[in-house]
Amino acid sequence: MKYTRFSALALAGALTLSLAACSPKEPNPSEVPSPSPVESGAPSPTPTPEGGPVTADGKVNAAWEAIANTMELPALVDLDDDLLSSLYYLDASLLEGYVAKIPAMNVHATEFFIARVKEGNMETVKAAAEKRQADLQAQWSQYLPDQLALVEDYKLVESGDYLLFCVSDDSDAIVAAFEKAVTEGGEDTAVLAPTPVAETTPTPTAAPTPALTAPATVEPVETPAQESPEAQPTAPTAQSVYTSVAAAGGISGFVDTSFALDAYYSLTEGDLADYALYQPDMSTSLQEVFVARAAQGKLETVKAACQSRQQGLKEEAEFYTDTGSYIDSYQLVTQGDWVLLYIGPNADAAASAFQSAVK
Repeated sequence: MKYTRFSALALAGALTLSLAACSPKEPNPSEVPSPSPVESGAPSPTPTPEGGPVTADGKVNAAWEAIANTMELPALVDLDDDLLSSLYYLDASLLEGYVAKIPAMNVHATEFFIARVKEGNMETVKAAAEKRQADLQAQWSQYLPDQLALVEDYKLVESGDYLLFCVSDDSDAIVAAFEKAVTEGGEDTAVLAPTPVAETTPTPTAAPTPALTAPATVEPVETPAQESPEAQPTAPTAQSVYTSVAAAGGISGFVDTSFALDAYYSLTEGDLADYALYQPDMSTSLQEVFVARAAQGKLETVKAACQSRQQGLKEEAEFYTDTGSYIDSYQLVTQGDWVLLYIGPNADAAASAFQSAVK
């Protein structure tokens, strides 16, 4: 996920009072002129910028809803800007809006990318979709032949400033639903952000000049030196625990798939205080690492979700000739409120590293 932080500058003013003494004689209070009040002028408005347009494209969503209602689809998960960049080599700033979905299970190649493209960027976005298709073809050429056939029969369709890329077993119907939606469907809308109302700042009235008083003498007070507290050990995080587990298991080339938590484990972030979910970056091996610290009272829920996940993967094991055996030697380990589901090589070493990392 690109944040911009702004710094604030503090402004301070100083008021200088001048006094002139003509003789050692005590001043007569009646001789000190009273300050004349300054009339307040009319309030002067503080300029504020007008609201700018915020575009909200309805046709992208209309197209996806039309497609979702056209056929029965496998479980899918959404891509965010970071994953779009990783998988499609595409900067989301080139798009007015998009929907991108990939399968939740590793035995499906079904995939959708629908976007409204900003002016002048269509060729760049089409090239990104074609690169994604080439990656999918290389991936599935080592895997399930029926899914490879879907990837080879992909559709890349341009309609005005809208683009559809899809891998599906009913691509012709999907293209028809897409084209109808972007020509007849939801409106392209521009919603204006509310314009802030100009605030008025009254001119302040001069305050009376305070009487001069001699400053009080303040004796310095010595502050005892504070002893530095002893460094406390850093509490483990799911990410740090995963790093230890991966090193012990000897695994590499895994990618963060935390976005698929609900699809894979039927858990929500409310069930967890912290978690990390990693899988290989290609779908040709059956490996997975899930490290989680359960929220209060949710330990049994998380354990049950891990057991269900392992059983679901066991049904896929027959398709993974090289790594399917990992599912039988998996490790499901708990320590305190921490849980590890490890499916991969050197499972015993990975489990030991987990227990050491969360102590």
